[in-house]
Amino acid sequence: MKEIKTKKIKSKKEKNLIKLDIVFIIICLIIVKMNIQVSILGTISECFRIYNGNFIACINIIFAFLWLMIILLVIKCYVLIAIYLAFRISRMKVIKENSRYEVIDNIEYYRERFNNITPAEISLITDLEIETKKDISATILDLYQKKIIDFSANNIIVKSEEKVLRQSEQELINMIKNNNFSKENIDKWKSFCVKEAQENNYIKVKKDKEKRPNFSKNNMVINISAKLFIISLILSLIFLFSPAGTKWYDSLNEFDNKYAQKGESELEILENNPNVREAYIKTISNAGPIMILSTIMIISFFILIGTPIYRKVRRKIYYKIEVNNRYERTKEGEILVEQIAGIKNYIHDFSLLSEKDKENIALWEDFLIYAVVLEENETIINDIYSYRNINSNILNNIKRVIDVSKI
Repeated sequence: MKEIKTKKIKSKKEKNLIKLDIVFIIICLIIVKMNIQVSILGTISECFRIYNGNFIACINIIFAFLWLMIILLVIKCYVLIAIYLAFRISRMKVIKENSRYEVIDNIEYYRERFNNITPAEISLITDLEIETKKDISATILDLYQKKIIDFSANNIIVKSEEKVLRQSEQELINMIKNNNFSKENIDKWKSFCVKEAQENNYIKVKKDKEKRPNFSKNNMVINISAKLFIISLILSLIFLFSPAGTKWYDSLNEFDNKYAQKGESELEILENNPNVREAYIKTISNAGPIMILSTIMIISFFILIGTPIYRKVRRKIYYKIEVNNRYERTKEGEILVEQIAGIKNYIHDFSLLSEKDKENIALWEDFLIYAVVLEENETIINDIYSYRNINSNILNNIKRVIDVSKI
């Protein structure tokens, strides 16, 4: 059987998820930071100064600090991590599945006009989702190019409704006239966009061929975590009760007693007593095994208690996100999405074209719409504006007249 070749359209949704990952990590770190008390290690910069350039000691201090952060991160945020991972995995699966298409004509670049298809349909066929802000902006831009609407100082003027409009276009015109971009009206507009794409035979309702996954069936993660927890616990106990472990614990305890009796800060003790500092460096250097084992033990323990939470949330998110991802492309849709990917590539590489090639392009107005709906960057859009006297204020007018951020 011949293997089907597929490609994936690059989407900002994946980049947005990465940004969301960063925000989530920052939130977790803030939660951890709020619960960290001043430790015996002090700050990393002070440790570097006190240890007087001792490379091994400084590396150990850094690892100890990271170890503390990881442990606190797991302890304080394991419920949040379980919930976020469930959402992240489900959402990324949908994004990747919807942006992948079958290669039919092996098109690299495409530069023809898409006739009788709205910007919202292009967006829908590209990744099987409508993104309200950019798709409404691109559709308004398209209506402007068709001379159906125009811009005044403070609003959008409907110039002509004599032309035959699609239901989605008429619904958008009504929202503009009434200045009412409510969730109800936008949902109605979206339903018209989906209906038109179905009527044009570009998308269809997905057949429920796949067996619904049983998130409680696969216990591999729990089994591995349980084994790691038991092994690391046993090894930690062996280390702590061994001569090396006892010596390490006694050295650390001795330092703590000195710190408590003298009333000095831990950093002052280390800085003013070279012998104590040398002994403490050795103690920290010998802490590697117990740090690694305790990290494995704590993380595996919280995986054990966090997995049921993850599964419960994952099951709910699956029915909310993945099951509600109801559409797939038809054969005509697969042909069209490959052309859309080709024109996206062409626009993306637009800046590499020679000036002569740029001057000979006849579809500037259409390219501008495609650049907006396919999420190409502002630099390329501005480059397109600079040819054929295209009004560079159109998108600004759209954002000014309609508060797109609230749509």
